[in-house]
Amino acid sequence: MPAAALAEAARQSSPGSEAMDEASQLPKPVTRPLLPPPIPPAFGLQPVSGHLAFSCDVSKEEDVKDTFSQIEKSLGYVNYLVNAAGINRDGLLLRTKVDEMVSQLHTNLLGTMLTCKVAVKNMIQQQGGAIVNVGSIVGLKGNSGQSVYSASKAGLAGFSRSLAKEVARKNIRVNMIAPVKTFSLHNRRNVSVRLEA
Repeated sequence: MPAAALAEAARQSSPGSEAMDEASQLPKPVTRPLLPPPIPPAFGLQPVSGHLAFSCDVSKEEDVKDTFSQIEKSLGYVNYLVNAAGINRDGLLLRTKVDEMVSQLHTNLLGTMLTCKVAVKNMIQQQGGAIVNVGSIVGLKGNSGQSVYSASKAGLAGFSRSLAKEVARKNIRVNMIAPVKTFSLHNRRNVSVRLEA
């Protein structure tokens, strides 16, 4: 029996053969809306249609408390926290202004401390949770022109380790990741020059 006849016989005998594309002999793709998986009732949350966005200056304690309060009213307790807020003002230390130093330390280090403080209080009441703090390889290795940024991320590493030890008994995990430089539209030109050189 020729191969084309075998393919036609297989197509006619297979279930759902009406969904076969004649040109390619492959099933037509089924499109479904991308929806998040349902939230298990154990977490005490109700599924929410749409999305919520909150604006918060993480370096201000009252902003952090107010934002967490809004989140709890809208979604329930926070069981998982990812601290990814961060700023960088590259420059040699001798050229860095004090207000640039303070803003980096407040956002990168103090902001994480404040959000963790509020989240841990809730996680203890819920008897568990997880926190991931986003650091940087620069905080572990250092980099010329990034001494203040490096200090803020190195502080984050020590904070994450210490907090993990404080809350481990309460079934709360604290981890820090330290990614290397990421490719973005901002640094794409510099990366391509380095690769070509």
